[in-house]
Amino acid sequence: MISDSNSSSPPPIFAGKNYHLWDENMGTYLTAQSFWVIMKNGSNSPPLLENPIVTQMRSHNDEVPKEIRVLAII
Repeated sequence: MISDSNSSSPPPIFAGKNYHLWDENMGTYLTAQSFWVIMKNGSNSPPLLENPIVTQMRSHNDEVPKEIRVLAII
């Protein structure tokens, strides 16, 4: 069976014990999903300027959902 390249394992769940293990596992998970930098630094997506060009709008629209996904995962 060929796995879907978009599929991934679910994020680790914190069950109230062994926080240090969950913390390490969550860091590894976020790194594997390319979200670690966003989690540590926040989204560096600048606000859109008045009358943005199409490439600026696309870049902004790609970056904003990443920060929302990181927060949803945590």
